[in-house]
Parts: sequence; structure tokens; C-alpha cells
Amino acid sequence: MLNWPVPAYSGEAMKASETQKPGNEAERKADEKAAKSEKLEKGRDVALVRMPAIDNLPDMTLSMIHQFPDAWKFDIPNDRSGEQIYNDLLTQLTWLGDHSANWPTSTDDAYRTFAHHVIAALYGVQPTAMNAGNTNVR
Repeated sequence: MLNWPVPAYSGEAMKASETQKPGNEAERKADEKAAKSEKLEKGRDVALVRMPAIDNLPDMTLSMIHQFPDAWKFDIPNDRSGEQIYNDLLTQLTWLGDHSANWPTSTDDAYRTFAHHVIAALYGVQPTAMNAGNTNVR
């Protein structure tokens, strides 16, 4: 599989017909090497989970990888450092705290909103309201 993990937010969906095939032997070997480094050996279970957009948060596609014996884990891009994740999580949680008056009234909606913010921090996706200055998370 090319480009694993997939981008969490691209702005538009990729069509299945747009997948790429290596053009020559060198490209095929490079793809195989990348797959091994990403632990995508043949038979490895992977999944894409779609989080629909809610309020000011964009829709995201999450890459999941199966871990033995029976656990699924987020597979975030290798170029994300621990410091980046920490800073993005701190930003997301601070923003939520600063806008607590606008939290959803429904407990389920609040859980969804907080989960979306935490996962956005893992993948480095910024909510549109944070970029536009909108303070309403509902």
C-alpha cells in the first residue's frame, strides 16, 4: 500500500481508481522497503476509520494497524515527533478549556468533540474555528 499511514485530512477524498502502481523495478523495491519499515508485511491487518466533520472540526481519515493479539492502534505519520504531538495536544486542550462556555450540552456530543480534538492533535490537524478565530465548538 502506498502512502501509509494515509493523510488524516486532505480536503477531498481520493478515488479508488486513483491508486498508483510502481512503474519499474526500482520503484517497486522502494515501495516494498517502505512497507516493511512501516510494518505492512503481507497479511497485516490495517483499517481506515472515517471521523465525520462536526461543528468546526474537519472530517478525518485515521490509519489504524492491528497489534497482536487483539488490539487496534492509531498509526500516525512517522514524521510527527513526540514534541509536535505534545504541543498540538496542549494547544487543543487549552483551546477547549478557554472555550468551556461553548461546550456541547449533550454528554455524547461533548465526548465526540473532545475525542475529535485529541485525535486532531495526534495527526496535526487544526480545527477550522481555531484558524478562523471562531469560538463556538458546538
